[in-house]
Amino acid sequence: MKVILVHVPRPEYRQGALERTFIMIMPVGLLGLADLLDRQGHQVEVLHLGLATLAEADFDLNRYLQGQAPDMVGFSLHWHHQLAGVVQQAELARHALGDGCNIVLGGLTASALAADLLGRFPFIDQVVCGDGEAALTALAAGAPPHGVPNLAHRVAGRVVQNPISYAAASSQLDALDPTRLDLLRNADLYSAQWFLRPEETPASYAGRKVFYLAGGRGCTVNCTFCGGSAAAHRRLGRKRIALRSPERLAEDALKVAAAGYDTLYLCFDPPGLPEDHYPRFFSLIRRLGPGQAMLFECYGLPTEVFLDDFARTFDP
Repeated sequence: MKVILVHVPRPEYRQGALERTFIMIMPVGLLGLADLLDRQGHQVEVLHLGLATLAEADFDLNRYLQGQAPDMVGFSLHWHHQLAGVVQQAELARHALGDGCNIVLGGLTASALAADLLGRFPFIDQVVCGDGEAALTALAAGAPPHGVPNLAHRVAGRVVQNPISYAAASSQLDALDPTRLDLLRNADLYSAQWFLRPEETPASYAGRKVFYLAGGRGCTVNCTFCGGSAAAHRRLGRKRIALRSPERLAEDALKVAAAGYDTLYLCFDPPGLPEDHYPRFFSLIRRLGPGQAMLFECYGLPTEVFLDDFARTFDP
């Protein structure tokens, strides 16, 4: 099957003029999903609309999809800011490809709004709720929707939510490769930055090479501002966090260093992690020596030992 997975940033305007494009960062699991589909023999591409328009000012999704003729288009709706743009682009995809193409949405925001999305927008065929590996691979293999885990779909015009029975374990996350830049269109331009401003050129934007590492999934606490809290993940079938191993994180760092990324970013530090988890990762990085910088989001005050270890490991 031919599959295109699409990331849609949000253009933001001030007084009628484009001020910036927001959420240029792709969800860290998107390249891993593409990797899984690729290894199962499907023809898969990740299309980042922000990068596409940076590379080609007149890029047209309709024209591109008609030329590619995919069997399935999956839209990532992770951050709520993307909602209007994803819905708009999904409708364009339906007009471009007709009823012969499956239009699927996934991500935390899509999961929360699955019934509304399917109830209001007939051009959306299905919504994957929670972790998407099992559902996407089943759909790509041609499985009927009624038997696909975590899938919301329609039966005779009525929205049906299949049981949410799949949440990836650590071993399953470790089996994925979330650094598959070879599957990303315009990968040479990709940098995990929040904003793209109109004055940016491809060279200036791509000159700041940041890559988010996929640390794991889930959380142990409930912060008021976060849609990825422990309670939210419980609703999506996850009872405990799933950590990717320090060894896999170090492999990812080496792979993206070879691709020119000089800065890593980690945003996965839920309270209660094993004490040796990140020290093991830091030790591997020091031994392997990719020489990158690191931006690390702490979910609480770091210890002095952690700070010293961090300082010894990464280029300041």
